[in-house]
Amino acid sequence: MEKDQTIYKIILEPGNVFNRKNVEVLAKITGENYADIKRYIESAPVILVKDHAAKIVEIRQCLIEHQIVFSIEPDFKY
Repeated sequence: MEKDQTIYKIILEPGNVFNRKNVEVLAKITGENYADIKRYIESAPVILVKDHAAKIVEIRQCLIEHQIVFSIEPDFKY
């Protein structure tokens, strides 16, 4: 994974609820404010993050733990 130079995209998918928990999680991941997170949830699908595999693994785990609907492009094999 450390040698993988692919830039992966985490995409916030439709179906997420706009609530305090989701706002806090998404704000922590993106560094964006309340209004931006609300807009992301309402206008999904939206790219949240573009990064290398090591960082994507961390973010993916957080999203799974908080049951936030997302996808990763290209196919993420880790």
